[in-house]
Amino acid sequence: MNAYLIAEIQITDPVMYQQYIEKAEPIILKYGGRYLVRGGKSIPVSGNWEPGRILVIEFESMKALQTCFNSVEYLAIASLRTESTRSRSIITEGYTD
Repeated sequence: MNAYLIAEIQITDPVMYQQYIEKAEPIILKYGGRYLVRGGKSIPVSGNWEPGRILVIEFESMKALQTCFNSVEYLAIASLRTESTRSRSIITEGYTD
């Protein structure tokens, strides 16, 4: 079953965040991640939600997603994200019939 990382990101240091993006993308791709949403325009519909940047990354399984974000490679760069953003994220499984 596919799994998704969904994040809402407020960028506080664009230069450092760009460094994070450049380093994170090859790691995410290495572990089978696929970007579905990466920035772009968001239109609020309800709940007074004004997100800065939305990110959705798809993996083939929860295990693959967790392996990626717990990998030595990712953990080595994670501080670039935490120091350059305020973010909230969740991991969720996809829909099955």
